[in-house]
Amino acid sequence: MSTPHIIDLTTTKKQLNESAILRKFAGDLKTILRTVLSSEAFRALISEEEKEKTKIVVKGSKQDVKAFANTLQKEKQYAINYIEHGLGSEEVSKSKLELEKSIHDFEQTTGIKWPIG
Repeated sequence: MSTPHIIDLTTTKKQLNESAILRKFAGDLKTILRTVLSSEAFRALISEEEKEKTKIVVKGSKQDVKAFANTLQKEKQYAINYIEHGLGSEEVSKSKLELEKSIHDFEQTTGIKWPIG
């Protein structure tokens, strides 16, 4: 089993000015999105054992974690719409606006810049 990806929104707030910490946050987020999208696209092909390989732990206040989860879900939906409908579609445009609002809300709630954009 791999080491869990830990995103600590409580300590990260004060440290994200440092580029190394921001890169780690972005890297962990990229891994999480890849895992979420892989299991969505290839659900029937992924065994239970493989699903257990990527462990994700998000620490923080209830508001911070909720904002993080919501933005992550919007990132996922945007990617799925992009794959299914293509860049110029109405679905992609709508999901991009929802994602941008969610990113704004995340940044306002946590004080952390969303590292993907």
